[in-house]
Amino acid sequence: MGLAGPIVALAINSTNEDEAITIGMTDVSSRITGFSSEVTGAGAPLTVTGSQMDQVQRVFIGNLVVPKKAFNDVSGSGFTFNVPSTIGVGDQEVLFVWPGPERGFTSIEVVPLQVINSIHPVSGAPGDVITIHGDNLLIVETVEVGGVAAAITEQTDELLKFTVPAGASSGAVVLSGVAGTVESNQEITACESDPTNIDCAPALNLNSSFE
Repeated sequence: MGLAGPIVALAINSTNEDEAITIGMTDVSSRITGFSSEVTGAGAPLTVTGSQMDQVQRVFIGNLVVPKKAFNDVSGSGFTFNVPSTIGVGDQEVLFVWPGPERGFTSIEVVPLQVINSIHPVSGAPGDVITIHGDNLLIVETVEVGGVAAAITEQTDELLKFTVPAGASSGAVVLSGVAGTVESNQEITACESDPTNIDCAPALNLNSSFE
């Protein structure tokens, strides 16, 4: 994250106040000390730290606005907000609006968020391999199943394999990386904790003969 230079105007979607105009403003960029990550992704939660952060009225990323009502965990030293889901990738200027003429400027790099398209199989015992097909999977750093960390065994931009961890409960697969965290819509059945589930029944041997 780096502080941007002097900005005269920034294009903003229609608002009641022309807060993008910085002529006559007071630059308080020194109040901003950093983000929770040097890069982020569209829709990802992002935490900003600094001083007097509870007084920030709104944030603009590029030409998209995040109002104060969308902030979470607000305190004088920081708050968390979700990056707009329609933000473009690349370096984005970030404008913080304090009351009156006070403005703070910085920037952050937006990278594509990982996408889960399919998961197979949808059940497994500890050590079984689960395969995810999707997009931007190479930026994934950790995988969790039912709240338990899983080991990644193979990883490309469109494929990720991991082993079902011991002690996991049935639940969604959570992929976390520099762009943020995504959770699968489909749950994985952990056969260790749910052995009677029909998805955990041994496969039938269709080649066997009937006597």
